[in-house]
Amino acid sequence: VDIDGISAFWDYSEHNANIFSNYVTSSVIVEYYDESVEIRRANDMFFKEIGISRNSFEKYDRNILPNLSPTSQVTVCNLLDNVIISGHELSDEFCYDFQGEVRWIKCSAKLLARCGDSFIFLVTVENITELKNSQYLYRLMTEKFKLLSKTIDIINFEYSADKDEIKIFSK
Repeated sequence: VDIDGISAFWDYSEHNANIFSNYVTSSVIVEYYDESVEIRRANDMFFKEIGISRNSFEKYDRNILPNLSPTSQVTVCNLLDNVIISGHELSDEFCYDFQGEVRWIKCSAKLLARCGDSFIFLVTVENITELKNSQYLYRLMTEKFKLLSKTIDIINFEYSADKDEIKIFSK
């Protein structure tokens, strides 16, 4: 991968830049160098997906790593390093705290260009917070059901899933 052609992404008048800006998938162009992951360009769907306006986002540092937990920083850097090594598009998930709310993101990264020790990636971004929350609730409900199943011969009960409520009756 080389730097030829990547300049079209930087020039807003270029056809490729226009296609990227209107791309229906939430996407960013990131530059990875010296333990820094900087968002160089983001399309409108990215802001919609992460739930922040472009103007609000501009207030943040372009380097996303300081905004992530140490574990998520490692996940992001490992993803990009593995894409560089393999030459293939790869995906991973990480969480971050946004104004006191935990959000989960799934990223798929593809290497576009390399210039010295700097790497340019196209990264698609999907907010999977609702999916992760649903998976957590499912595991929680499964554990409750297992506990209730073990007591079925001992007590009579009625469970209301919508209220997450158990009524116990005498035998």
